[in-house]
Amino acid sequence: MKRYQLMAAVCALAFSAAMGAYAEAISYEPVDYPVTNGAAGLNGGKGWDGAWYQQVAGADAWTVVSPGLTYNDGTENLAVRGGTFKSSGLRATGGEVKRKPLVTPNVAHMITNGSFFGLQGTTNWFSFLTRIDGQLVNVTGTTTNYLGSQAIELNKAPNATMDNFERAMMGARPSIASYGRMLSNRWIIGGFGGAVPDNGTYTGTVEIIPGQTVFYVGRLIYGAPSPTNILATMWINPALSNEPGESAGATPPAWNMLWQFQSNPAELREWNALALVGSVGATFTNLSHGYIDEIRFGEMFRDVAPRDYEVSPVQKPVNIQPANGAVDVTLPVALQASAFASDPGDVHKASRFSIRSRDGVTTTITTNGLTSISVNSGTLRASTKYTWFVQYQGTNSPVWSDPSDETGFTTAPDGSPTLLAYDGCAYAETPFPADIHGGAGGSGWLAAWEGAFVAAGFMRVESSGPGLFYKFGATPDYLSSTGNRFLTSQHGKDWESGLEDRILTSSRATRRLGTDGGMYLLTPSNTYGKSGTTNWLSFLARYEVGDTTLRYGLDLNSGYQGSTPFDFSIGKAAAMENWALIGRGGTPVATSSVSAVNGQAAFLVARVIFAEGNETAHLWVNPATRTEPQMADATVLNGVPHFEYDYMSVTAVGAVEAPNVGIDEVRMGDSWQAVMPLGPPPPVPVGTPTNVAPASGSTDVPLTVTLEATPFVGSSGVDTHLWTEVSFRTLDGAQTNVMFGPVTSMPVPAGVLQGSTRYFWRVRYKGTQLAAPSDWSAETPFDTVYATTPKLICYDGAAINVTSNLNGQGSGSGWRARWQQIWWNLSAVDYFETRTHVDSGSLMYSEPFLTTGNRFATDPAGEYSGTTASTPYSIARRDMGRDGFLHLIDLTTTSTNYGRIGTTNWFSFLARYDSGDTSGRYGIELTDAPGNSSTLANQWSLLIGKPAGTNMWGVAANGGSSAATAVNATDGSTALIVARVAFGAGGASAHVWANPVLGAGEPAGGVELGGIAAFQYNRLGIVAAGNPAPIVSIDEIRAGESFEVVTPIPEPAVLMLVAGAAALMMRRK
Repeated sequence: MKRYQLMAAVCALAFSAAMGAYAEAISYEPVDYPVTNGAAGLNGGKGWDGAWYQQVAGADAWTVVSPGLTYNDGTENLAVRGGTFKSSGLRATGGEVKRKPLVTPNVAHMITNGSFFGLQGTTNWFSFLTRIDGQLVNVTGTTTNYLGSQAIELNKAPNATMDNFERAMMGARPSIASYGRMLSNRWIIGGFGGAVPDNGTYTGTVEIIPGQTVFYVGRLIYGAPSPTNILATMWINPALSNEPGESAGATPPAWNMLWQFQSNPAELREWNALALVGSVGATFTNLSHGYIDEIRFGEMFRDVAPRDYEVSPVQKPVNIQPANGAVDVTLPVALQASAFASDPGDVHKASRFSIRSRDGVTTTITTNGLTSISVNSGTLRASTKYTWFVQYQGTNSPVWSDPSDETGFTTAPDGSPTLLAYDGCAYAETPFPADIHGGAGGSGWLAAWEGAFVAAGFMRVESSGPGLFYKFGATPDYLSSTGNRFLTSQHGKDWESGLEDRILTSSRATRRLGTDGGMYLLTPSNTYGKSGTTNWLSFLARYEVGDTTLRYGLDLNSGYQGSTPFDFSIGKAAAMENWALIGRGGTPVATSSVSAVNGQAAFLVARVIFAEGNETAHLWVNPATRTEPQMADATVLNGVPHFEYDYMSVTAVGAVEAPNVGIDEVRMGDSWQAVMPLGPPPPVPVGTPTNVAPASGSTDVPLTVTLEATPFVGSSGVDTHLWTEVSFRTLDGAQTNVMFGPVTSMPVPAGVLQGSTRYFWRVRYKGTQLAAPSDWSAETPFDTVYATTPKLICYDGAAINVTSNLNGQGSGSGWRARWQQIWWNLSAVDYFETRTHVDSGSLMYSEPFLTTGNRFATDPAGEYSGTTASTPYSIARRDMGRDGFLHLIDLTTTSTNYGRIGTTNWFSFLARYDSGDTSGRYGIELTDAPGNSSTLANQWSLLIGKPAGTNMWGVAANGGSSAATAVNATDGSTALIVARVAFGAGGASAHVWANPVLGAGEPAGGVELGGIAAFQYNRLGIVAAGNPAPIVSIDEIRAGESFEVVTPIPEPAVLMLVAGAAALMMRRK
């Protein structure tokens, strides 16, 4: 045994140089199958994570025929074997079969977000042989249809079902003008999701010749020619000798790294599945067939263009032992393969055994000419599923044989406590806009941390220092702790790699659990939750700042979940203040006696006992020793609805903003001991400072205030103060950090703070002795001095790309969030998201008036998952910002809404009735309705626009009176609506003008509506109501403190440019 191990190491070194000289494809499909009527389930080739998957059951568009395709470049032959795929029974959609390249440590440098190809700075090469026989064009009447897709497509497949939307396509592509595919019948490279959502970017210069086999080579360079682009190049029939030149290829305009289709959020153009696509146009007859063969994916040209003499003469070995599918195999494991076979005179020189666990942990063992090895427990784990293959090398060629067909076995559990998953947040700090998604630290996970979206944006969880630690009562024992801590945040982004700060009500990062070491705990679905098993989970948690009304903690889910649902949660439950166990959807709940809102770190240990029916869960908070405590010490939750899980999420949800909660030292195992590792005492941290001045709650604070904090307390006698960091958070959640030297008195530079704003500030110190700074001080608030100059509160001129769904969009300034569409229930089971469009072109007013961008337009149809239906409402609402306008906010309650007694707010917008029902209301509305539920559609306080029951522009109070001007609101002309709303002790009043004279101060005329019941508001909405909702254009929405700021007039120079442009247009006519 010792001799074998030595030889394995020596041989691995001896062959490393030779291996590097001969490239291999990452994934290769030779189509060396017997002739068959369907590709689904075929599992040959190398470097794939499973068999070909049929997108639509019964829609078998691809068969295997013989012989296969071949290619000779005039001098050399491409290495080929077997048959070829042939498209059959072409259909408009559903003809895809897909397969995932295997992600191993050898390709880790090419991977983004844990399991996807498409990392910036990497290159992907592809090649395949292809041919199209028969008719390429079909003419029906005056309509010409070109042959449909016969191609290789790159998809993103989050699960087995895999999506249909291409990230890239290589091959033949139909001509459909609506998606930018006017390419006739050419070999192309390109894909969906161009500069405009839904649109495509393609190029094709080589005509398809029926019956001609071509060698197609494609290359994608991620991050070229600029960091935000992808450079795609296609070569048809290149020489095999060397990498082809750039000038010989065809290259479309560089794509953006982002991919977007319809109303889906923009995301990276990453991929993890390769598809064979065979489809036709709507009226194309099945007179043509496509062939695809010898599919290769690699990192270099040579990977995907091997010549026939670069193929090994050694026959493919066969796995013999353990039997495929063997279970409870004890360690060490003996791997036995068939005898070496090759051409006469060739001698077995070396063997390369590759063993891969279900979680993707790959071990490669290179030996001398052995056909069997024994693999011990130092390499393999108990209760783990493995697959393996072997390659042989002979003395006559440096090229390895094809790998044997993979077979699998599962090792037996050994009864020892097993830690299955761990992450101690050993990541560098990730201040905005960075976050932990893509972080792959710790152990026992199947993938890296993934982010999740809500309608308003991409949720973030940060890595922040220092980490949390825990001491077991009066004992000298500490929990093993490393790194920083996970920190939930209200600061989301527009998309996962975006830069735009979006204040969100939720924060989540989620990660898929591995199964290595825990196969005996899994259900037949390969999820945890098997009846008769027990799972243990532990983590450190600390509430830090923010909303405590809802929930936070560690969630368990079955499958990837966007947003924030959970099947089971350990943490703080909604409307409760102590640490708890929480069933699916929030019930049942069992709470401990330990506070979850006091800012103290707590150690939570949970046990879930799975049964045939409901589960039973136990929670221990802050156990006094590392000895497993008694049942009587636990918080018990009986009757937990049965659940299974394979994802774990760090989550925090607030009513208005996600709170900041630290989560650390996350562990999952099969016993108390497994999630309770002993660690060394942590170093004495730098002392946490305390805010001194300004005093908490101070008002009229100058913008260049000098902040004071307590003296620096180092971690040791030799520690000295290195730097100070101050963080400011506004009422709207905007965060600004300012760095100072080693000081405790910090004068705030001009330009950091703005007037009439509530700030919450905190400070931390860094010493010279430790890598981590101190904890942040507890936040304290102060209000800055009010500047009396009237200002614009918020503005949106629809400077947004044309779209059919405004949800999650937004432009302008002064808002807290993006537009949010309101849902509407047509019945108890049918519900739709109402829609507001952005249409091309701004509305124009008869007098000079400053406009930008496009315009908003209401829609009579709602939409859900591609299905549309008429709805009585079209409503989009947006939260107004409060920073800079504290003097307008009611601070006597916790609502912090507009509507403070003694204040006046001004509004303006352009509006035009376009078509539809005129019986209902339309315009803009003021509301404090939270969320987007259909029950909130009629929850509004004041409408400025056209009230129901009149054809004139005016104003209406909800459930009360209205007043109308003399200007028609249904004749299709554009009107400028201006409103003044005054809040008094006895209620509110509103004055509205339609088409006022601009530039001479507050105008005369208009209509007044008094006696409005007192109300407050924090959201402004675009609304149209009817049967169904009418189409109304709304533009140039402004709220401010005076008539002048909401009716801006262009500067004279701008007016001259506009006049000149108009004159030029007249001359051209």
